[in-house]
Amino acid sequence: MKAILSHSDPEVQRAFQLAFMFMEPEWEVMYSREGARGVELAGNDMPQMIFVDSSLPDMDGTDVVSWIRRFSHIPVIIFNKNNDEMAVAKCLESGAD
Repeated sequence: MKAILSHSDPEVQRAFQLAFMFMEPEWEVMYSREGARGVELAGNDMPQMIFVDSSLPDMDGTDVVSWIRRFSHIPVIIFNKNNDEMAVAKCLESGAD
């Protein structure tokens, strides 16, 4: 099984890698630091799960989800630092799970 993590922080990527290595070792996790690359990976590799940071260097996480929703219904989880209802609603409206 495959997953994608689009997150610009290398420490978050490393923590994610360690978590999957111990909890889900059969999963292959691909990483991108930019949203556009995450969308490209999603289109080329068709993973079973995608994790996206809400604020990437090149685009907003909700934009990444909107692009992915044009060709796939892969479950997408957005990491959002804002815990307010409007931010959560924006993520869900973009198609995040």
